[in-house]
Amino acid sequence: MSDTVAKSTAFTLFWGFIMTYQSDILPGLELAEHDGGFTLSFKQRLLLQHSAQAPCLWIGRGKADIDMFRGNFSVKDCLSEKLALTDTVITPQGRGWDIHFSRGDVAQTTLHITGDAAGRLEMTLSNSDKENNRMWLRLAAQQEDHIYGCGEQFSYFNLRGKPFPLWTSEQGVGRNKQSYVTWQADCKENAGGDYYWTFFPQPTFVSSQKYYCHVDNSCYMNFDFSSPDYHELAIWQDSAVLRFECADSYIRLLEKLTALLGRQPELPDWVYDGVILGIQGGTEVCQKKTGCDA
Repeated sequence: MSDTVAKSTAFTLFWGFIMTYQSDILPGLELAEHDGGFTLSFKQRLLLQHSAQAPCLWIGRGKADIDMFRGNFSVKDCLSEKLALTDTVITPQGRGWDIHFSRGDVAQTTLHITGDAAGRLEMTLSNSDKENNRMWLRLAAQQEDHIYGCGEQFSYFNLRGKPFPLWTSEQGVGRNKQSYVTWQADCKENAGGDYYWTFFPQPTFVSSQKYYCHVDNSCYMNFDFSSPDYHELAIWQDSAVLRFECADSYIRLLEKLTALLGRQPELPDWVYDGVILGIQGGTEVCQKKTGCDA
C-alpha cells in the first residue's frame, strides 16, 4: 500500500514503516527514514546508514597533546568522553533536511543535508555544545571498495584496511615502525617515520564506487578505512562540512573534483629546455657552479 502525501521540495512516500524523501533540488539524493534510523543514498551510492544499534555518528571531548621535534610530530589525544548518538529526528529545512542526532538530553548534533550551487551534495555537521570538539562520522562502505587519495601518500595506493592520520610533517627515516632502521632513527634522533607521514595530507578520498568525499576543514583528522562496513572520519573540531559528487568514470570524477579544488595549470615551455637545479645559495651560487658567471 502506498500514498502520495506531499510534493513541494520533497516527495514523501509511505511504504510500511519506511518514509522516503527524494530531493527535487539535487537529483539522485534519497533519504529513507525507518523505525529506529535512516539511510542516505546519492545517485545509488549508500553513504550513511544509521540505527540505534549501529549509529553513524559519535561525538566526544578531547585535549590534544602534540609534540614536535625537527618537523617530526607525536600526536596524542587525551579523550575524556566519546558518546554514540543513537536517536534521530528528521525535519525538512530550506533546500534539504536537518537530521537531529541526540543521546537523550546529554548531547545533540545537527547534520544539515543539501546541495550547493554547483550541484554537489553538502553535509554540514554542527555540535550544540562547543565543548564537544571531537566527531566520528561513519560513511557506509562495501567490503570490495578500494580507496584512493588523502593527499600525497607514499606507502600505499589503495588505502583500504588502514587508518590515515592527516597531519603535515617531515617524512622521517623509514616507513615502518617495525623495521630496524626506523627503530634506530627513533632511538637516536626521534626521527623514525611511519607509513602515513607526508608533506601534503589532504582530507579528500575517492572510492571505487566512483564518488569522492572532501572534508572542508583544516583541523587534525584521521580517516580510518579499516572496517569492511564503514569508513570512519575522525574530526577534531565541533563542526565540519563534507562535499560529495559521483560520476560514471574516474576521468569524469576527476574533472568534478578538480572543479572544486583547482586544476594544475599547463607547464611553461622553459621547463622542458635545459636543467632545473636545486642549489642553496641563490642565483649567484648557481651561476658560479654552472659557469654562467664567466
